Amino acid sequence: MKITYDKIADAVYLTLKKGRVAKTLEAGEDFMVDQNRQGEVLGIEILNASKHLEARHARPHITIGNRSFPLSVMVA
Repeated sequence: MKITYDKIADAVYLTLKKGRVAKTLEAGEDFMVDQNRQGEVLGIEILNASKHLEARHARPHITIGNRSFPLSVMVA
């Protein structure tokens, strides 16, 4: 899994599997899910990430359950 954060867009993208995106589904406010033709989830995008994720650490991260993952920060 690869997690990236775009500061300018304030968006987090979780890449779960490589492949070509065939469809993007809205999974709730600010949550988008990318799927391939077979319906497998390739990635999840969280828009307005600062609203949904904690920023307690100096280094950007996302917490899933009790695990914390550092984010790669993209500079556009």
